[in-house]
Amino acid sequence: MGRVISPATPEQALAIARAAYTTATAGGATPLSAADRRAITSALRTVFGHDADVDVGALTTIPSIDLVHVLDDEWLCADVVRVLAVIAFLDGVVEQAKLEYVLDVASALHVHAEFVDALHQLALNHVRWVAHDMIRANVATIPGMPWRADDPYAPFLPYHDAALDPVLAERYDALGQLDPSTFGRAFYEHYRAVTSSRVGSSPSPRCGPRRTTRCTCCRATRRRRRASC
Repeated sequence: MGRVISPATPEQALAIARAAYTTATAGGATPLSAADRRAITSALRTVFGHDADVDVGALTTIPSIDLVHVLDDEWLCADVVRVLAVIAFLDGVVEQAKLEYVLDVASALHVHAEFVDALHQLALNHVRWVAHDMIRANVATIPGMPWRADDPYAPFLPYHDAALDPVLAERYDALGQLDPSTFGRAFYEHYRAVTSSRVGSSPSPRCGPRRTTRCTCCRATRRRRRASC
């Protein structure tokens, strides 16, 4: 077994696997997807150090109170909730039953963190709050990136007015002519898929700063809620 984040005993690993199953299936209401299965087995191995084979298809749901009796380490509990939060969004759709279960587990295990607050706000359908908080968290991880509370998206879209850079825009467009196997072409196609803005140029009328950010940060929330960020 290589280095892991939060080692778990076999008993704890089974409880965690059942919690992950409960999250992925919304309490047993929906079948596991192939991605769900991979996520559960990968998390058990890489996060919790459980290398033994787990029959994911044979797992059963588990109430949060049962986790309390098995998981007692603060850091382990926090990582369990983090993994469950990831699994809840794995299919790219916000589902209330999954959110409520993850929040129930967080409450039962006394896990208090900013991402739990964000999950709670999302469960309340406060999509604007969540989008703003996601941008704030992103800015905090980028050295030198300024935080502008009045318009937090502005630093991500600097090309407007006197800052327009047509030469850079042409260089960006040229990436689209590269061989499909190159990184530059992959970069170009990825950002063409998520936004119509061009590097060096101002955002297009149909994809302003907030719409651009919504495309990259809030696709999952808008698919169900169709709310503007």
